Amino acid sequence: MCIACIEFIKDKLTLKEFQAALGETSRDDKIHLEEVSELMRQNAADPKELRKSLEKLTTENG
Repeated sequence: MCIACIEFIKDKLTLKEFQAALGETSRDDKIHLEEVSELMRQNAADPKELRKSLEKLTTENG
C-alpha cells in the first residue's frame, strides 16, 4: 500500500489529490497501480466506496 492510498483512506486527500499523488508515488509498483486504477474506475462516482475497496485491498495484500 502506497502513502497516497493510506492518506486517501484516512480522508486526508480529496479524490483529485489522490489521483495526482498516486501518479507520482506508484511508478515503482506497477501491480499496485493497476489494482488501484481498476478500483478507481469501478468506484469513480463514489469516493466512500473507493476508500472501502482500498481498505479491503490492504487487508488482502497484507
